[in-house]
Amino acid sequence: LESASGADGALDGGALDGGATTAANAAADWAFQRLRSHADPARAPGMSAYLRNQFPCLGVRAADRSAVKVAVLERDDVVSSAELDAFVRASFARFAAREMHYLAVDVLSARIRDPARAMLQPPPQRRAKAKARAGPAPAREGAGRATPGPQLLRTIELALTSAPWWDTVDPLAIHALGSLARLHPAEILPVLDRWADPARTPHLWLRRSAILHQNAYKAATDRARLERYVLANLADDDFFIRKAIGWALRAFQREDSDFVVALCVQHQAAMSPLSFREATKHVPPEVLAAAGAAPPSRRRRKNADAA
Repeated sequence: LESASGADGALDGGALDGGATTAANAAADWAFQRLRSHADPARAPGMSAYLRNQFPCLGVRAADRSAVKVAVLERDDVVSSAELDAFVRASFARFAAREMHYLAVDVLSARIRDPARAMLQPPPQRRAKAKARAGPAPAREGAGRATPGPQLLRTIELALTSAPWWDTVDPLAIHALGSLARLHPAEILPVLDRWADPARTPHLWLRRSAILHQNAYKAATDRARLERYVLANLADDDFFIRKAIGWALRAFQREDSDFVVALCVQHQAAMSPLSFREATKHVPPEVLAAAGAAPPSRRRRKNADAA
């Protein structure tokens, strides 16, 4: 994926298919009108204030936005990788309303996540045998169940770096990026290894995304990669990186508490109190004490991240 981000995290390369732009603009206009029909001006100021007034909001409720997402997913012109790419680009470039950005994230994530789930959760035995007898069905780019291609990493990166904040970055990282990495590990993981390295990618949100991309993997989490990404970013004093470290470890703590506790205790002196607290949130104090964790008052505190 040579067109994915370079060392500075800037996106290289244009749209996957310029010919899809006209149809994508029409689909985006159609979607925006449906979102606007659910707008509640009384809710909009509060929603924007929650995002520190960085983005204007229409005041659309999550349930109504979800209904619009379903409607977009039922269209036949937002299916292929090129169509998805063009739709996401149009949604971020042409519309300031945050709900339109949410919608693009939701549609992109659903298109990538659902094939990944199907691949990782095989059908019942009888259906599997029947499919084996019938042979594999040819995948057609643009067909509803065609596997999304690795080139969608460019689309994800565009969304991650367009008006970025945690509200769009986190679902993209966990549902879109994480799913694409499971579908195409050979192509995607080397890029994520670069994103997770502060020396190669100073872009905050790309690094946060790399750290969080395994949050839904559960037992399938790559322990070595999780540890490597965490340790590479321990010295970062940014709140969102420290929070991501703790969240990523806490997500895996439910699967392998011994691994997470051991990692946190071993690196406690270098780990921010925020990261340690988030990672061990569900670990009983007596377990931490038995593992050799220092009492809270003895943990190194940098800046004001423990507040």
